[in-house]
Amino acid sequence: MQGAMVGPQPRPRVEVVAIAAWTLLALGVVVRMFVERDPERNNVYLKVFAPAARAFLEQRDLYDVDSGFRYPPLCAALFLPFELCGARLGSVLWRAANFAALLWGAASVLRVGFPVVLGRGERAVFLLVLASLDLGSLNNGQPNPLILGFLLLATTAWLRQRDAGCAVAVASSAWMKVYPLAYGMVLTALRPRLLLWLLPAIAVGLLLPFALRDPGYVAEQYGALFAKLSAEDRTGDLSDAYRDLRLIGAVLGVPIAPVLFFALQVIGGLGIVALCFRLRAAGEHRARVLYFAFGLTMCWFMLLGPATELSTYSLFAPVLAWGLVLAWRQPRWSDRWPWIAANALAVLSHVPVPRVQQLHYPMVRMFLPMASLIAAVALLADGLKAGWRRRVLVG
Repeated sequence: MQGAMVGPQPRPRVEVVAIAAWTLLALGVVVRMFVERDPERNNVYLKVFAPAARAFLEQRDLYDVDSGFRYPPLCAALFLPFELCGARLGSVLWRAANFAALLWGAASVLRVGFPVVLGRGERAVFLLVLASLDLGSLNNGQPNPLILGFLLLATTAWLRQRDAGCAVAVASSAWMKVYPLAYGMVLTALRPRLLLWLLPAIAVGLLLPFALRDPGYVAEQYGALFAKLSAEDRTGDLSDAYRDLRLIGAVLGVPIAPVLFFALQVIGGLGIVALCFRLRAAGEHRARVLYFAFGLTMCWFMLLGPATELSTYSLFAPVLAWGLVLAWRQPRWSDRWPWIAANALAVLSHVPVPRVQQLHYPMVRMFLPMASLIAAVALLADGLKAGWRRRVLVG
């Protein structure tokens, strides 16, 4: 009958599952923090970050052999408010900050329809993949969900041409770990005026610790951080090696020398910018260009970054989710199988394998690096195809 009111549509089952997963994840993490007898159990925040905050307050060495802390001095200072709240409450509040930043970033890209407007079921898939890969970091208190949230916010701000917000979001992620600046460099290459905001934001992160503590102490800590990162080498221990392209090479019997790895880092970074320039020159929409910039840069972090651990793959979650959703919109299975394979490998990576077994069967540590490699190849092929097709049409 005309004029009849249409009631609200029922939620797709996958959306119900996604909402339930995030709700249970949040509640589970909070409850575990308060009922755990030993609050330091599986709690990187209490083992690494809270002690570093106290050390910064008391002007002690941040980077001694047993600290496990290898982040910028400002990172230690930013953890001080959480450390002052005590072990359990500080642990919960720190995880709440990660939850908030990640959901804020995810909501921002969904709101602007990046990389495309997703249906309700597709949004649910996006959130489920995010929950799957960010579960570990949210549980043990690593800052990767917060970093990813800021990178997603930077992506949205760049798309909306809000350079100040984009620069602050990139710099905020770099205050926790340095290498997210690589994404800022890609964004700056695509919009050079962003540099006018990014440089001051970076400078604030570098100089603020000097205002918080004795300048001589801070300078000494920067030197200690550089020395610690320069001396770090895990390539000889396959049970503890970084999960990047070097691990794939080592397992396959084709070791990658440090000089070659550095060359691949430079070539990979320049290649991302070159592909984005080509797509833009060929007339691709800037959201499409930004999709390749984000996806390939996250793959660069995983395969060629300076320190890719299991928890680092939190940053890789949007790439897997968007790749799967967009591939599923294609009619041909040849477009779908790489993303199905990449997501399947990510699922397999959740199977717990003791460290001693990883030494004898290092192949199990390759699931996520292989997923990143498959995603990088799929993105690169799609980008080159799109750039070539548009050039031909324009010609």
